[in-house]
This record gives sequence, structure tokens and C-alpha cells, in this order.
Amino acid sequence: MTPIGHFTSSAVVAGSAGWLKPREILYWTIWYVVFLVVFSILRATIPWGEWGMHVYDTFSDVPFYLLLIVWFRGERRRQLTLGIFIGGLILAAYSHLFDKAFLLFMDDLPDGMWRPHNMIHSPFFGIALSALFAPLLAKLMKLPEWLPLFCALLIGYFLHIVMDTITYEYPIYWLWPFSDYHSTFIHAFQAPDATSSWLGNPYFVAVPPIKSNPQGYILYWSELLLNVLLLAFYWMVIGIRRVSARTLATRPPTSPPAAEPT
Repeated sequence: MTPIGHFTSSAVVAGSAGWLKPREILYWTIWYVVFLVVFSILRATIPWGEWGMHVYDTFSDVPFYLLLIVWFRGERRRQLTLGIFIGGLILAAYSHLFDKAFLLFMDDLPDGMWRPHNMIHSPFFGIALSALFAPLLAKLMKLPEWLPLFCALLIGYFLHIVMDTITYEYPIYWLWPFSDYHSTFIHAFQAPDATSSWLGNPYFVAVPPIKSNPQGYILYWSELLLNVLLLAFYWMVIGIRRVSARTLATRPPTSPPAAEPT
């Protein structure tokens, strides 16, 4: 998933948990739509270039840093939401330095793990890094205890690798460092006999393939589809709740049953 894709799915999860209000999710829904429109226009009007990754980062980093500043010592629900974002957008996504340091102690990489950041995309590193940073962040946020924040960091981290498994073509090493087993759900849709092979095709290509990124900066159809489904499901539930609340509020009160004559 792209950074903006991870941000969107994390926001929906936080909103479903009640950590983000519907109005805040509405702002994010509009922001995601604006991103898709801007990316579509740029792709159609200017030549390929590294602008693709810059657009991804801009639409995810700008609101993230804004929330970091505004929500750092805000309400508890906001701080836990920020924990999901930190786990998914920093610990899992921007942790290449951890991988590079780890490579200093390794002679070689397992087969297929030539792209270093795949090593840290695993539950083991998610638990380790979340446990490492949760006490520090809890102290900075002045939280009474660090366990809720640890859970929020872990949710964001796991959500990141789950979404990558579904929408990303590079292998995800779920059992690393205990096993070289890796899985990517999107491969099932790229099989020659799969009827839904279109899920593996890029939605937009923002830059030609290069050595460090042989597919270029792309958006998979599966990423867009998954985020749209998450947002649609969220707003469907919100709509049902509001309709139900109005229906129950306007229903005439029922009188108690009359007592039977003795």
C-alpha cells in the first residue's frame, strides 16, 4: 500500500473504534478523494517521474505531522489514534534504518528478501518495536500507563503488514526471523488461471521501473478497492445508526399493560 493508503485504512479502523468522530472521518474521506483526483490529473498531463512518491508522501505526511502537533497532548482518543498512525506510518513504514543496521550483522538475505524493508514487516518486529517505543511515547503524551498505547502501536503495525499482504506484490515475511515463509495475497490474483487477475495490475504508474523499485511507483487496484470498501462500510454503519436513532426517538411511548382484574 502507498503511504496515503495506509493512512486511510488506519483512519477508518480508528473511526470504527470510536477514536475518531464521524466529522473527522468525513474530512479524511474528502482528503482521500482529493488525492485520487490530483494523482489522476498529474498522471494524465505530465510525463513519468519521481513525482509519484512525492505525491504519496505529501498527502500522508502533511496531515500526519499536523495531527502530531495538534493531538500530541490532546484527548485520550486522539492520542490512541495517533498511536495507530505512528505504528503504521513510522514504525512499520519508515524504519529502513533498522533494516540497514540489521544487515550489518547478516552475511546474506533469505531468498527473495533482497528489498531490505521486508525484514521488518513481520509481527515479531512489530511487537518488539511497539514495546520499545510505547513507554517513551506514553511519557511524552503524559498517559497514565503505556499498555493502551502499546496496543494502538501494534494495531497500526499489524494493519500495515496485513494491508501490504493484500495489496502489495513484494513478499511479506510473517514468521521472520523464525522462518523464511512469506505470503502475498495479491499473487493469487496474478495466477494464470485466476479469473480476477485485474487486481494485480497497477491502477496508476507514476514513474518507470528502476533498480531499487522494479515496478515503479504505482497504485494497485486492490489498494483502491480495499480503501473504498472500508470507507463505504464505515459510512453505511454510521448512516444506519443515525437512522435507527431517529426512528427510536420518534416512536411513541408504549403504555404499560393494564393489570388483570382480580
